[in-house]
Amino acid sequence: MTGNEFDQTNDAAKASESVTAKIKDTAEGTAETVRENAQAARDYTADRYRSAKDYTADRYGRARSYGEHQLHAAQSSYRQGRQTAAESIQSNPLAAAGLGLLAGMAVGLLLPRTRQENRFIGGYRDELYDQAAEAARAARETGEQEFRSIAGDAKAQAKQLSEKAAEAARHSADAALKKTDLPN
Repeated sequence: MTGNEFDQTNDAAKASESVTAKIKDTAEGTAETVRENAQAARDYTADRYRSAKDYTADRYGRARSYGEHQLHAAQSSYRQGRQTAAESIQSNPLAAAGLGLLAGMAVGLLLPRTRQENRFIGGYRDELYDQAAEAARAARETGEQEFRSIAGDAKAQAKQLSEKAAEAARHSADAALKKTDLPN
Protein backbone atom coordinates (compact mmCIF):
# COMPACT_ATOMS: atom_id res chain seq x y z
CA MET A 1 0.00 0.00 0.00
CA THR A 2 1.30 3.34 -0.91
CA GLY A 3 1.36 6.30 1.31
CA ASN A 4 -1.44 7.91 -0.61
CA GLU A 5 -3.63 4.81 -0.32
CA PHE A 6 -2.80 4.60 3.34
CA ASP A 7 -3.91 8.18 3.89
CA GLN A 8 -7.15 7.58 2.03
CA THR A 9 -7.86 4.45 4.05
CA ASN A 10 -7.02 6.29 7.22
CA ASP A 11 -9.31 9.20 6.19
CA ALA A 12 -12.15 6.73 5.37
CA ALA A 13 -11.71 5.05 8.75
CA LYS A 14 -11.89 8.40 10.54
CA ALA A 15 -14.96 9.41 8.49
CA SER A 16 -16.57 6.05 9.28
CA GLU A 17 -15.84 6.52 12.99
CA SER A 18 -17.27 10.07 12.85
CA VAL A 19 -20.45 8.89 11.09
CA THR A 20 -20.74 5.96 13.53
CA ALA A 21 -20.39 8.36 16.49
CA LYS A 22 -23.05 10.68 15.01
CA ILE A 23 -25.41 7.72 14.40
CA LYS A 24 -24.78 6.51 17.94
CA ASP A 25 -25.48 9.99 19.39
CA THR A 26 -28.62 10.32 17.27
CA ALA A 27 -29.82 6.85 18.27
CA GLU A 28 -29.19 7.61 21.96
CA GLY A 29 -31.02 10.96 21.62
CA THR A 30 -33.91 9.28 19.83
CA ALA A 31 -34.07 6.54 22.48
CA GLU A 32 -34.12 9.19 25.21
CA THR A 33 -36.92 11.10 23.41
CA VAL A 34 -38.92 7.88 23.02
CA ARG A 35 -38.44 7.09 26.73
CA GLU A 36 -39.56 10.62 27.70
CA ASN A 37 -42.60 10.47 25.39
CA ALA A 38 -43.51 7.01 26.70
CA GLN A 39 -43.28 8.28 30.29
CA ALA A 40 -45.40 11.33 29.40
CA ALA A 41 -47.98 9.01 27.80
CA ARG A 42 -47.99 6.80 30.92
CA ASP A 43 -48.39 9.85 33.16
CA TYR A 44 -51.21 11.24 30.97
CA THR A 45 -52.97 7.88 30.87
CA ALA A 46 -52.67 7.44 34.64
CA ASP A 47 -54.03 10.96 35.19
CA ARG A 48 -56.99 10.33 32.84
CA TYR A 49 -57.65 7.00 34.57
CA ARG A 50 -57.68 8.67 37.99
CA SER A 51 -59.98 11.42 36.71
CA ALA A 52 -62.37 8.88 35.18
CA LYS A 53 -62.30 6.78 38.33
CA ASP A 54 -63.02 9.83 40.54
CA TYR A 55 -65.81 10.99 38.21
CA THR A 56 -67.37 7.52 38.15
CA ALA A 57 -67.16 7.21 41.93
CA ASP A 58 -68.76 10.64 42.34
CA ARG A 59 -71.58 9.80 39.91
CA TYR A 60 -72.16 6.47 41.60
CA GLY A 61 -72.34 8.18 44.99
CA ARG A 62 -74.79 10.77 43.71
CA ALA A 63 -76.97 8.14 42.01
CA ARG A 64 -77.00 6.02 45.13
CA SER A 65 -77.85 9.02 47.31
CA TYR A 66 -80.63 10.04 44.92
CA GLY A 67 -81.98 6.49 44.88
CA GLU A 68 -81.98 6.30 48.67
CA HIS A 69 -83.72 9.68 48.87
CA GLN A 70 -86.40 8.57 46.39
CA LEU A 71 -86.86 5.29 48.27
CA HIS A 72 -87.39 7.15 51.56
CA ALA A 73 -89.78 9.59 49.88
CA ALA A 74 -91.79 6.73 48.37
CA GLN A 75 -91.92 4.91 51.71
CA SER A 76 -93.05 8.10 53.43
CA SER A 77 -95.75 8.70 50.80
CA TYR A 78 -96.92 5.09 51.16
CA ARG A 79 -97.17 5.41 54.95
CA GLN A 80 -98.99 8.73 54.66
CA GLY A 81 -101.43 7.34 52.06
CA ARG A 82 -102.07 4.26 54.18
CA GLN A 83 -102.71 6.45 57.24
CA THR A 84 -105.06 8.74 55.28
CA ALA A 85 -106.97 5.76 53.89
CA ALA A 86 -107.29 4.24 57.36
CA GLU A 87 -108.56 7.54 58.78
CA SER A 88 -111.06 7.91 55.91
CA ILE A 89 -112.35 4.39 56.43
CA GLN A 90 -112.70 4.98 60.18
CA SER A 91 -114.50 8.30 59.74
CA ASN A 92 -116.78 7.04 56.91
CA PRO A 93 -117.21 3.29 57.25
CA LEU A 94 -120.42 3.17 55.22
CA ALA A 95 -118.89 5.08 52.34
CA ALA A 96 -115.87 2.76 52.43
CA ALA A 97 -118.14 -0.29 52.37
CA GLY A 98 -120.09 1.18 49.45
CA LEU A 99 -116.88 1.88 47.53
CA GLY A 100 -115.72 -1.66 48.23
CA LEU A 101 -119.00 -3.04 46.97
CA LEU A 102 -118.83 -0.90 43.82
CA ALA A 103 -115.24 -1.92 43.18
CA GLY A 104 -116.18 -5.58 43.59
CA MET A 105 -119.07 -5.18 41.19
CA ALA A 106 -116.86 -3.44 38.65
CA VAL A 107 -114.30 -6.23 38.83
CA GLY A 108 -117.07 -8.80 38.58
CA LEU A 109 -118.47 -7.12 35.48
CA LEU A 110 -115.05 -7.02 33.87
CA LEU A 111 -114.30 -10.69 34.43
CA PRO A 112 -115.40 -13.14 31.73
CA ARG A 113 -118.55 -15.13 32.34
CA THR A 114 -118.43 -18.80 33.21
CA ARG A 115 -120.98 -21.47 32.36
CA GLN A 116 -121.94 -21.95 36.00
CA GLU A 117 -122.34 -18.22 36.45
CA ASN A 118 -124.59 -18.00 33.39
CA ARG A 119 -126.66 -20.94 34.65
CA PHE A 120 -127.13 -19.57 38.19
CA ILE A 121 -127.14 -15.79 37.86
CA GLY A 122 -126.85 -15.03 34.14
CA GLY A 123 -130.23 -13.32 33.83
CA TYR A 124 -129.82 -11.46 37.09
CA ARG A 125 -126.35 -10.29 36.04
CA ASP A 126 -127.64 -8.98 32.69
CA GLU A 127 -130.51 -7.21 34.45
CA LEU A 128 -128.15 -5.68 37.02
CA TYR A 129 -125.80 -4.54 34.26
CA ASP A 130 -128.68 -2.93 32.33
CA GLN A 131 -129.93 -1.22 35.49
CA ALA A 132 -126.45 0.12 36.28
CA ALA A 133 -126.06 1.44 32.71
CA GLU A 134 -129.50 3.09 32.88
CA ALA A 135 -128.68 4.62 36.27
CA ALA A 136 -125.43 6.02 34.88
CA ARG A 137 -127.28 7.53 31.86
CA ALA A 138 -129.95 9.04 34.11
CA ALA A 139 -127.32 10.52 36.43
CA ARG A 140 -125.44 12.03 33.49
CA GLU A 141 -128.60 13.52 31.96
CA THR A 142 -129.76 14.93 35.29
CA GLY A 143 -126.33 16.41 35.91
CA GLU A 144 -126.30 18.01 32.48
CA GLN A 145 -129.78 19.47 33.02
CA GLU A 146 -128.81 20.85 36.41
CA PHE A 147 -125.63 22.34 35.01
CA ARG A 148 -127.56 24.02 32.16
CA SER A 149 -130.04 25.42 34.64
CA ILE A 150 -127.30 26.73 36.92
CA ALA A 151 -125.41 28.19 33.95
CA GLY A 152 -128.60 29.94 32.74
CA ASP A 153 -129.27 31.36 36.20
CA ALA A 154 -125.68 32.54 36.49
CA LYS A 155 -125.89 34.21 33.08
CA ALA A 156 -129.10 36.01 34.02
CA GLN A 157 -127.63 37.18 37.33
CA ALA A 158 -124.48 38.38 35.58
CA LYS A 159 -126.61 40.38 33.13
CA GLN A 160 -128.60 41.93 35.98
CA LEU A 161 -125.42 42.85 37.85
CA SER A 162 -123.95 44.34 34.70
CA GLU A 163 -127.06 46.47 34.15
CA LYS A 164 -127.06 47.59 37.80
CA ALA A 165 -123.35 48.47 37.58
CA ALA A 166 -123.93 50.52 34.40
CA GLU A 167 -126.88 52.33 36.05
CA ALA A 168 -124.76 53.03 39.15
CA ALA A 169 -122.00 54.41 36.93
CA ARG A 170 -124.52 56.72 35.15
CA HIS A 171 -125.89 57.95 38.48
CA SER A 172 -122.36 58.60 39.77
CA ALA A 173 -121.46 60.51 36.61
CA ASP A 174 -124.68 62.56 36.80
CA ALA A 175 -124.01 63.39 40.45
CA ALA A 176 -120.45 64.43 39.64
CA LEU A 177 -121.67 66.66 36.79
CA LYS A 178 -124.28 68.31 39.05
CA LYS A 179 -121.61 69.11 41.66
CA THR A 180 -119.33 70.71 39.08
CA ASP A 181 -122.14 72.67 37.38
CA LEU A 182 -121.07 71.37 33.96
CA PRO A 183 -123.68 70.88 31.24
CA ASN A 184 -124.81 67.30 30.55
